[in-house]
Amino acid sequence: MRLPHAHQRGLDGGEPDRGLNFAGLLAFEDPVRQGVPEAIAACRAAGIRVIMVTGDHPGTAIAIARELGLGGEQPQLITGDELAAQIARGEPVASGIDIVARTLPAQKLALVRALQAGGEVVAVTGDGVNDVPALQAADIGIAMGERGTRSAREVSAIVLLDDDFGSIVGAIAEGRRLFTNLQLSFQYLLMVHIPLVITAALIPMLGYPLLYLPIHIVWLELIIHPTALLVFQNLPSAHAMGPPPAKGTQPRFFDRREWWVILAVGAVVTLVVTSTYLNSLGADYAVDHARTVALLSLIFAGAGITAALSSLHNIAAWLMVVIPLPCRPCSSTPPGWAHCCICNRCTWKIGYWYWAAGCSPPCWYAWACGGESRALEAAALLQCLLQRKKRLLVISVHTR
Repeated sequence: MRLPHAHQRGLDGGEPDRGLNFAGLLAFEDPVRQGVPEAIAACRAAGIRVIMVTGDHPGTAIAIARELGLGGEQPQLITGDELAAQIARGEPVASGIDIVARTLPAQKLALVRALQAGGEVVAVTGDGVNDVPALQAADIGIAMGERGTRSAREVSAIVLLDDDFGSIVGAIAEGRRLFTNLQLSFQYLLMVHIPLVITAALIPMLGYPLLYLPIHIVWLELIIHPTALLVFQNLPSAHAMGPPPAKGTQPRFFDRREWWVILAVGAVVTLVVTSTYLNSLGADYAVDHARTVALLSLIFAGAGITAALSSLHNIAAWLMVVIPLPCRPCSSTPPGWAHCCICNRCTWKIGYWYWAAGCSPPCWYAWACGGESRALEAAALLQCLLQRKKRLLVISVHTR
């Protein structure tokens, strides 16, 4: 198109759609990058709202949006002037808007602030100087690294080195998976440690013998922490983009429902461990038998929690569920150890010598306590040497 000389003056700055003579047609196209339509579809499925804000003509913007799959066959479009008037009247930004065309930098900034006022977390992508105000005001500013201006890169929180919208989608998916896995890991730790702490304090307060000795705590932690580390760190998400975060101005690590589930599971496991310990204790106070049963119930409960939270989606989950089940807790009672649990202060080493040598301990050291522990330990060592000399010497070499 060509402007006649009579109309070249006095232009009002609007659309050049009148007073023109056809001189020729020249077409330019900025093709859509490969993978962007799929990335926008993934964002829509993951609950992420995408709005295209451009300075292009509305017809051009609608054609590009249709090619991207943004808004379907009939994308909802408003111009920057209409958006500014809507915000000036105090009206919320319509949720169905897909495109804002013919926008100015001030209008982009007003759109970001209006969305934030409505409780949305806003991320803005841009590459030019006119995008700087919106990039700086957004919760997450994302600048283009290849063709972006220096000012846009300086005010942005993230710089895309490949200028690919798909990289943003991949980063969101990875972040959501990481957050979900952290949630599952801490849910497991809380569900297992709540009964561990409560039973360790409650049972002695009720006047019963200690449920956990130091070696039992070490054994349990050797199961709990590797499970939390190995099972949940690379757990795949059930969704490609992961579940969307909870709405709200103050997002929390656990919502109210998750806290109730954690507390309910912890209370149930606490009840199971306490009841098994008290029932197994019996009238004759079979402490070691009761400890064994209670620790086994806690280990089985931890394995069930692991299976429920991980859904056994990886090999580590299977291993951490299956391996602890056939293992006896340090009971807890290796041969000859049961007696030494009566007095942990002075007979622990004596029980160790008998257990290491595979010997049957005499009945007299079950009540041993006090200053004679060194003499009793020497007597135990001498008896083991006499019974299993070769085996004990080999074990001693490896335990020094």
